[in-house]
Amino acid sequence: MSQGEKTQWKIGLIGFGAGMLVMLAGNTIVNLMGKDNNQLIKKEILQEQEKQQESVDETELNQSVVEKAEDVKNGTGIKTGSNVEIPKNFAENLILYQYIEYGVRKYSEDNKKNDRYYCDIKEDWLPYDTEFSMKKEGDIPYKTDLSKEIIPELVNNIYNFKLEGQNDTIYMAIDTYNMKIYVYDKIK
Repeated sequence: MSQGEKTQWKIGLIGFGAGMLVMLAGNTIVNLMGKDNNQLIKKEILQEQEKQQESVDETELNQSVVEKAEDVKNGTGIKTGSNVEIPKNFAENLILYQYIEYGVRKYSEDNKKNDRYYCDIKEDWLPYDTEFSMKKEGDIPYKTDLSKEIIPELVNNIYNFKLEGQNDTIYMAIDTYNMKIYVYDKIK
């Protein structure tokens, strides 16, 4: 798969997720307010969602994971509405992407970096026993808390990923047992 195809897949996945959120929020508000205010409401919804997208925080991530955990418990997929069900493995990957995005965003904010990183779960998933370290001896890896709720399929595990950046490569360990995300700069 070429870099362009990877980028298209990533953009498509993000667009699909954003589109689902827009549809669900839009339908709820339109039903409550009536059809007369459709145009105004849609415009307000889009503006509000743009603001919310820019300021996604750990609380929203927690709520999203809790809702998905409830939906996954007994079924083969996650129902996002009355007519749509997403396969369970897709939902698991989507949650892992959310954790990766959250970890990279917190890492970038705390280190005052503005780099973009790319990760394809299928290709950049590293073995469980991969050992990481830091390039400079004495440096400690970046660490942040993971949400306190997680779907049962992702519990008590460590997920390791390679993230290619514009200027460097970083490595992320998502520890769902200790509920932490670690970012390293090299493999031992």
